[in-house]
Amino acid sequence: MNGLKRYDEAIQYFDKALEIDPNDIFALSNKGYGLARQKKYIEAIQYCERALEINPSAAFTWYNKARIEALNNRLASSIKSLENAIKFYNIYKEEAKEELDFDIIRNTDEFKNLIYEE
Repeated sequence: MNGLKRYDEAIQYFDKALEIDPNDIFALSNKGYGLARQKKYIEAIQYCERALEINPSAAFTWYNKARIEALNNRLASSIKSLENAIKFYNIYKEEAKEELDFDIIRNTDEFKNLIYEE
């Protein structure tokens, strides 16, 4: 399976959704994540930030942004975004424990304190 090709297809799908509704936060957030998987991190974060301008409490967008920032080695930003995701939807605390995109930050004190604190 060609992962990049799949992300290309997904991005095209989200582009079509955004033609219909440019404020679709699901499409904005997920297009951002697709771009990140293609290593287009700056553009990816911009899509998430646009979604968060529309709905600042969109937990899934904060979570996607945290994943993108982790993939881009932006530790402090990733932790802050993950903290916001958890604030709006606590289940992300559990999901983050298994999320492969957080492997690069998983062993940091900041991640451990956020995810494993009671």
